[in-house]
Amino acid sequence: MLSGIEIAGAALAIFPLTISALEHYENGFQTIKEWVRFRGEFATFLNAFARQQIFFRQNIEELLSPIVSSEYEMSLLLDHPDGRAWADSQLNESLRKRLPGKYECECYTTTVSYILEILEKLKSKLKISDEKPLWVEQASSSRKL
Repeated sequence: MLSGIEIAGAALAIFPLTISALEHYENGFQTIKEWVRFRGEFATFLNAFARQQIFFRQNIEELLSPIVSSEYEMSLLLDHPDGRAWADSQLNESLRKRLPGKYECECYTTTVSYILEILEKLKSKLKISDEKPLWVEQASSSRKL
């Protein structure tokens, strides 16, 4: 099971994958007549989703800024959200000290776990594997034949 701070890293890693998948999804719909009606709503959704990624990243950065020892470490965490740095037990302990109330760390971890769960469901529904939706790879393969 992931620690509190590892969950944040996992969620941070899924945001760009999902945005990329949604952009590929948009490309797949370019030829459908209904796209004209759907396009405005889709663009609004994609923009809102990208904003949520920004808000989440800013929240993580604000949470970590007094904990991490250098800009390099911060960059390592934020730019490599699926990296080993998130599994550091000292980082997790520092998070607990940063959120010292009886339920603060638990509440934060639960909230981030919920965000990760939603992102994982969206990733599954979009059939994202290896940073691309599976159907994008299938479309590329069928064009080569």
